[in-house]
Amino acid sequence: MALKKWAPDFQYSGNKVTPDELGFDQQYVVINPSISPVWVGTCAIAGTTSTVSLVITNAVLDYPRNLQFGVQGTNAIGGTWFVNGKDQFGNEIREIGTIAVSGTAGGTTDGTKVFAAVTSGSFSFATGGSVGNGTTKLGVGTAGTTCLFGLPAKLGGSTDIKMVSGSFAGVGTQTLGTVATEALAGALADTTMHAFKAPLDVPAGTSIYVCRYRPTGVINDETVKST
Repeated sequence: MALKKWAPDFQYSGNKVTPDELGFDQQYVVINPSISPVWVGTCAIAGTTSTVSLVITNAVLDYPRNLQFGVQGTNAIGGTWFVNGKDQFGNEIREIGTIAVSGTAGGTTDGTKVFAAVTSGSFSFATGGSVGNGTTKLGVGTAGTTCLFGLPAKLGGSTDIKMVSGSFAGVGTQTLGTVATEALAGALADTTMHAFKAPLDVPAGTSIYVCRYRPTGVINDETVKST
C-alpha cells in the first residue's frame, strides 16, 4: 500500500516514516576505514602538568565511529583527553579518555562513544609523570570488537543486527561464526551507541564490513529531521 496515497498528509505536512516503522532489513557498508592514531588531530608538544588544546586535522570522521586516545613521551607519561563533538544523529557528545602513567611509549585508550564529528578538545598531562615532553594523539583504533561503527538508525535491542559479513583483512567474504544466526550477530551489537563492533582487528585499507540490521529503536518525533 502506498502510504502517501491513503494518508496524503504525509506528503504535505513534512512528516516522514521513521526507521522503526519500516519493518524490513537494511544494510550499512563500511569500506576501507581509515586507520591512524593521529587521524583526528594532535596537540602541541608539552610537559607534565600542562593542558594543551586539540589541533584538529580531520573534523569529520570517515564513518561515525569511536576514537582512540593516546600520548607518547620522552619520559614516563600519561594524562586525560577531553573531546567534544557530535554523534551520528547530530547530538552533541563529550568523552573523557584517561591514559595511565607508563613508560616513554605512553599508552592508548579506546573510546566507547561514537563520533561523527569532533569540534574541540584538550589534553591534560598527568602530574604523576616524569619531567619531560609528550606528544598527544587522537585518532581511530584497530582492535576488533572495541572498534565501533555507528549505524544511521537506532537499535532497539541486540537482535536488531542480523548479520555482519564482508572481506576482513583481504581474505575473502566471511560471515559471523560458522552459522550466521541472530544470536551470533547480536554479540556485535552496541545498543547504547547504536553501532556494530568490528568482528576482527581492522587492518589498513583491506577491510569491508556489511552490517544487515532491522532497526526497532522507537522514534516518536512527529518530524524526522536529517542531520
